[in-house]
Amino acid sequence: MLIDLLIKKHQLRLQQCTESYHQDQRLRCAYLWLLQQRTKRFLSSAPGLAISFTAGMLMPLRHHSAIKMLRASGALHWLKQLL
Repeated sequence: MLIDLLIKKHQLRLQQCTESYHQDQRLRCAYLWLLQQRTKRFLSSAPGLAISFTAGMLMPLRHHSAIKMLRASGALHWLKQLL
């Protein structure tokens, strides 16, 4: 009797956790879809195209010492703002 009651209690808890997990997954999928739509909209705008073009032009230079120095100085700037 007590074992059956505990089993039912655990089954109910498992069912609640499963439903909560599925709801979280649906929300996550909806959020990711919305993020994709916003990204597509931004990349097709003028600022997005400019940023994409600039990144594409700078990508081959990423191992250049001047670019590495700029990235390091930017990282130091952000660390100073955090502290």
